[in-house]
Amino acid sequence: MTPSMSGHRTTLRAAWTHRLRAVSLVIILMMALKAPDAGIAVNAEDAPSLYTVRERFGVNIAFSLPGEPSFPGRLSDYPRATELGFGWYSDWRVDIDPPRPEGIEYAQLIQTRRWPPNWGHIENVAQANPGSLWMIGNEPETRGQGEHTPEEYAAIYHEAYTTLKQIDPTAQVAIGGVVMPTPLRLKWLEQCLDYYEATYGQPMVVDVWNIHVQILQEKRDGWGCGIPYGLTEDVGRLYEIQDNHSVPIFEQLIWDFRHWLYERGEGHKELIISEYGVLMPSSYLPNGDEDVRTFMEGTFDFMLHTKDDTLGCPADGGRLVQRWMWFSLNFPSYDDHPGGFNGALMHWQQPDEFTYLGLSFRDYVARATEPPSHEVFHIWLPYTLDR
Repeated sequence: MTPSMSGHRTTLRAAWTHRLRAVSLVIILMMALKAPDAGIAVNAEDAPSLYTVRERFGVNIAFSLPGEPSFPGRLSDYPRATELGFGWYSDWRVDIDPPRPEGIEYAQLIQTRRWPPNWGHIENVAQANPGSLWMIGNEPETRGQGEHTPEEYAAIYHEAYTTLKQIDPTAQVAIGGVVMPTPLRLKWLEQCLDYYEATYGQPMVVDVWNIHVQILQEKRDGWGCGIPYGLTEDVGRLYEIQDNHSVPIFEQLIWDFRHWLYERGEGHKELIISEYGVLMPSSYLPNGDEDVRTFMEGTFDFMLHTKDDTLGCPADGGRLVQRWMWFSLNFPSYDDHPGGFNGALMHWQQPDEFTYLGLSFRDYVARATEPPSHEVFHIWLPYTLDR
């Protein structure tokens, strides 16, 4: 090898070394800046999170079934229910000693149809369960449930909130969930808030915002959830039966409600969905149970992963929804029992058996709670590079 050739190779080696260092630096910077959801592991803290994945998933448990005196209506009646992986539940009641296997949280709910409640009992429950979440009413605006005008509910909420805070200052108080956050039901809520402030001289304080998302028809007469009490309209959203399992409609309703909260200075608050699912029997749907499963998993995806820096809860990394309850653990379908609804995760007549939807729920939560995998990136380097 001539001296000129040796010098040329030395210069070439130095150039390659410089270039590779530069390329390595660019790759490192790109990995640091690339979004985690693109599949690249980065050494950065995750966004803030108020809850674990398990704590976000919940279920409703029906405590009774008309015509079935031996109906299994407590969580303890379903010993395998914990395999579903949910972290909280409600049975639309107040309970001083609810079953809580594996530390599952119980959400208290004060029914408002007949008011006032037994405050002595509620005081005992609150003292025995400090820091609990208390929901004031169940669908307070609609027929067959609360059946309250905005003014009636504002007065009820004021009494419930002030009484609970006197008993347990650590209690978290949530507004009763309207059937769905449509324009008509947001109007009902607005009138409730306006009346509250005009009557009590201060804004209505809501620790946790709560809605339901049951996609139903709003019409004064006919099927669906009717018109909110106290409103004069005869028609609202005329959703069809097939809309009951629409993921896009579900998503739009959540975006609309988050916009509504933001416009009222409440966007920083937590939002829970204490009841939602597909109520229509599978026999009414084009693909039966498969349509319900698709809705379930699509809405789970949306709630777990959708964030917005402006509209989401800042303490929860901008997530739009913090927690939710699927309807239901055990209420039978109309296809199997008169007056039933869809969505059961377990068979009430065989409490150890999961339904098709129960298996889907269990498997989804199991996947969602798995720790993220860490991908290893191999950078190709020229073999002829001198060491």
